[in-house]
Amino acid sequence: MEKTSIVRPLILLSFVIGISLLHYFTPLHLHYLHDIFQRLYYLPIILAALWFGLRGGLLCSIIVSIAYAPHILFQWGGHVTMEMEKYLEILLYNIVGGVTGLLSQRERERTVELQKTARGLE
Repeated sequence: MEKTSIVRPLILLSFVIGISLLHYFTPLHLHYLHDIFQRLYYLPIILAALWFGLRGGLLCSIIVSIAYAPHILFQWGGHVTMEMEKYLEILLYNIVGGVTGLLSQRERERTVELQKTARGLE
């Protein structure tokens, strides 16, 4: 098994766990930090989409959604307007993961196509 096939998922998982721990252990009155942490989740999602295409982007966004949802449910419960904004953010995680993954996958397929054409022309 290739080294990058294990390293990349571990990097992504480390990002998601690290950001989630920041969320869960930061006091709620520091909401500006939670807003930053919430946006940090886009980094592993986009990275997964670039590295692994559509499936990677969607899988990572789903994992992020599962990791982040309990934080909303149990720590922000009772603040309906804040909860809605955070649930919409989860929707955006999945949209970004899907769109970025699809674009990345298409670009990869296009590159392979062009390489085949270039070899044919040689």
